[in-house]
Amino acid sequence: MLTFAQLKDHPELLTPDMRSPIFHPDGTMTILWEGDPGSEEPICVSEWWEQPQPLERLPSTNLWGGDFPAQDLPRTVCSWVDVGNEREPLSSPRHSRHVLGPDLPEPLTAEGESSTLAEDITLPAPGLDGEQRRVRIYLPPGYEAGQPYHTLYLTDGQMELDTEKRFPVVTDTLRYRNEAPPVILVVMDNGGPERQEEYIAGGSRNLATRRWVWETVMPYAGARYPAIGRWAVGGSNGASMALQLALGRPDLFSGGVFFSPWHRDGLEDVLRLADEWPGGGRFVISHGNFGLGERKNLPGAHALVEHLHARQAVVHFMERDGHGHTFYAWELAMPDLLRWLFADLR
Repeated sequence: MLTFAQLKDHPELLTPDMRSPIFHPDGTMTILWEGDPGSEEPICVSEWWEQPQPLERLPSTNLWGGDFPAQDLPRTVCSWVDVGNEREPLSSPRHSRHVLGPDLPEPLTAEGESSTLAEDITLPAPGLDGEQRRVRIYLPPGYEAGQPYHTLYLTDGQMELDTEKRFPVVTDTLRYRNEAPPVILVVMDNGGPERQEEYIAGGSRNLATRRWVWETVMPYAGARYPAIGRWAVGGSNGASMALQLALGRPDLFSGGVFFSPWHRDGLEDVLRLADEWPGGGRFVISHGNFGLGERKNLPGAHALVEHLHARQAVVHFMERDGHGHTFYAWELAMPDLLRWLFADLR
């Protein structure tokens, strides 16, 4: 396994199949990035660094790289290392952003019949950017009109359906394996650049977002698709919004699934909502313990669990060892979260 320092002395050793990141037994990590970065020199960013690190160009080539400390990575590490500029990551065939340990489970693969996209609609959204917002509704195979189903209300529709495509794959596969009941998915897009203002408690559009879900989306879905129970689902800032939706209206929600909730400056507002929870319900929360961001926010997740326990809610907390704040980690966590949520509800 070559280091970048060795490549600088012997560039002829670079082979077409050499890929980054490369981890060495001495605890260093070699980063390789090949391409045209434009007017800005590329930098490297990881979850466990305080500051980005500059990359060096291999003379007379379009290959950039460097050798960096990688710390002691757990065998269950699920993290990332990005190369890019100050604004965004930059892709390269030489580099994969994923840092995946050898003891991670395989991601869930699609099994069984797929849910059907029943509605792709735009609903009025007063107070939100554009005054409207997209909602998609999926129905499980064999859906019987008029019969009530468990219904999941998902934040971050663009990520869950378009980018990461976790849903409806995970619910379809768990249903096929008889590990979860058939469910209806109500998937709500976020506001793009306005996402934090919508999802973080105290944001300029936060109350309007909550009201939109409670007063527009839920009446629309509920009038057409009866529910046994309604569950809020989200990750990161989307988990903060999902918690606000559920905790703020216990008459509408019975709990939900929340992975790596990041509240920024809104944690105290979420904890106050938890203190008002009337009891009962089911909440399953997961959080990683790897990387600067996850470690910083982990105490907030513990505090939320304690506040909900104090209100006699049924809460299950999963600390995901080695997991960082990344879509891949949430893909691995989601089946376990849903299995627990529905363990006694099938």
